[in-house]
Amino acid sequence: MTTPSITVTYLFDPLCGWCYAAAPALNYLQGVEGIEVALAPTGLFAGAGARPMDAQFAAYAWANDQRIQQLTGQPFTQVYRDHILGAANGRFDSGPATLALTAVSQTAPERELDALHALQHARYVEGRDNADPAVIADVLCSLGLQAAAAVLQNPMMPCARPCWSAWRPPAPPCSCWVPKACRNWRLRG
Repeated sequence: MTTPSITVTYLFDPLCGWCYAAAPALNYLQGVEGIEVALAPTGLFAGAGARPMDAQFAAYAWANDQRIQQLTGQPFTQVYRDHILGAANGRFDSGPATLALTAVSQTAPERELDALHALQHARYVEGRDNADPAVIADVLCSLGLQAAAAVLQNPMMPCARPCWSAWRPPAPPCSCWVPKACRNWRLRG
């Protein structure tokens, strides 16, 4: 491939429905020769931006999701509505998904857009809580991104790359598998 002449920096939050609506456009841009799509997850709904998923917010989100679906065709399923928006004690927190995408960018940058789409599909179509690190790790492992899943489980690891040489395929399904070389890692200081 030739050197990209245009870089499109995509600022987004992994839990933003409108950002999910942009998935077809991102796929298109990624396939255009001379264009590079650089992902920049912002964590808008992380930390102080995170909130409980109460009935009022769930109704607000579902109304927006229905509008997004009508305008773009991106699906928001009933299982998403029931399991994510309707979950008792649920959280609207993009911190774990933002961290996961950052881990993918460090361990397998060519797969970052795949990971974003898989996390969005897990949430909006399959009704899986991608604010839950265990769900995120499972999604990453299903894509063959075990090194990123390891970083997600232990974000204090200096980098997952040294651990990659110790990686052996786990028995499916992968549930937060951490390479043996990383299990005893401790922060020094």
